[in-house]
Amino acid sequence: MPETPTLSTLAEVALRRLTARAAMHAVGLGRAVGEPGRHLPARELDSDVNALVDLVAVTESYFADRLAEAAPAVRQPSNWHARAKAWRDEANYDVAADPRWPVLMGFVEARNALQHGLGRLTELQLDPISRRGREPRRTQVLRDLAACGLVLNGDRVTVLARDVERCLVACRELVLTADEGLWLAGGAAAG
Repeated sequence: MPETPTLSTLAEVALRRLTARAAMHAVGLGRAVGEPGRHLPARELDSDVNALVDLVAVTESYFADRLAEAAPAVRQPSNWHARAKAWRDEANYDVAADPRWPVLMGFVEARNALQHGLGRLTELQLDPISRRGREPRRTQVLRDLAACGLVLNGDRVTVLARDVERCLVACRELVLTADEGLWLAGGAAAG
């Protein structure tokens, strides 16, 4: 094993994809109509929304794929909470302990509202009932959204170009930190 961490191929690909998507977004700023993106095709074209959704998707793909590489016997978790737990328990790296994790989770909640609620927080996100001794889902969602700095107008998520930039920084830093942390934990060789 080398003395200094080397990025995994998956991290290199994720970072390249994040950078390319952010560049596509930056080129489109100032246009009357944003690029259509792969998301929300039936909605008004909104380049900031599409860029944020894509950045979160790239990051989610990295975390899922890198976990599968580090712990191939683990069944792929279906949500971020379970994914963080699997990273901790199976790959020996507590990604959720990173202080930027709540920022990413805020962008994940925004993506969920944009994709599943057409820009509004969903009923699931607004659920005020506490389950299994946990705080109400609504409290978690609002805390995560506050951590990432997104503005809510009632229950509607507003995404601006500066939010896309913050999302890019959070995604990029977490990919780098998680990849190095996994390397240091000996979870999987950089491949």
